[in-house]
Amino acid sequence: MAGEAASVKACLPESADFYVRGRVMRLTSELKSQGVLLLLAMLTLCSLATHPLFAADIPADDAVPFTIESPFAWNRTDRYVPPDFDSFFPDDIEGGKQLDLLLEGKLQVTGIDARLALIRRGLRHCTKHRTTLLGQVGNQYIWNRKQQDPRAIELMYHASASDDSGVAHYAMYHGPTVVSNRSANLVRMLMDKYPSLDAQMQQRIAWGMQTYGDKEQTRKLLLGLLSDYQRLNDSTIGAALETYQAVFKADPPEVSRFNDVGLWVIVFHRSDVSATHPRAAEILREMVAKPLRGQEEMLLEF
Repeated sequence: MAGEAASVKACLPESADFYVRGRVMRLTSELKSQGVLLLLAMLTLCSLATHPLFAADIPADDAVPFTIESPFAWNRTDRYVPPDFDSFFPDDIEGGKQLDLLLEGKLQVTGIDARLALIRRGLRHCTKHRTTLLGQVGNQYIWNRKQQDPRAIELMYHASASDDSGVAHYAMYHGPTVVSNRSANLVRMLMDKYPSLDAQMQQRIAWGMQTYGDKEQTRKLLLGLLSDYQRLNDSTIGAALETYQAVFKADPPEVSRFNDVGLWVIVFHRSDVSATHPRAAEILREMVAKPLRGQEEMLLEF
């Protein structure tokens, strides 16, 4: 066989021999290239399986960690559960990075469950406009919505307890203050927070109760809270009384039962002091039935 091959080769001109060898070399090169491409394709697929670009690529069991599910703190009926930012929002650095990518348009998350879950995971460490994000949640799922999403309300309920004043403000403004189907827990939370809020937010609470939902149901909830006033602190009682008066333009029934609640301040006003200490005089002119909103120390110093 070797002799026959040699004789055939001898019969071929040099150009033909060069052509055959060239074809073999090109074929070998093409096979190598295809092998490299196949290897790269396999490595890419393995990489995508390990590090998916989108939430849809994640296995179903891990696709939506920290999904917001019932029972919700804001509307449960067995006990009062105050908002708790630290317990509700995990300390998830990777979640913060993913939420940043979502806000930059570089991450695809489909479905309300997945979106709210990612906001829950990433809110602590998100660096991209957290207040604007909470405003979007409120506008999309709560405020002026015929069907308000209870999961979004739960998220905003707990976000209102953030130590970050901006986060707490936007969560309260776009969430609990404009919920239509109020609950006893939601009203209790609003009244607990009321003394520490600025006048604008206090007015918004009353405005929300006047504007959204069943006013008679709101009346029952406020009266129900006041009926158990022995278990409330004085500030919460004062907040409930002031809010009731603002919403319904009247005192609640049997208002005299609260006569012994809180501290009474008796003030003798002097015009010469008003000129010397105008801010102190302004505080003293507050109606004694209203909370002093954390300014008691200023009053005592005066």
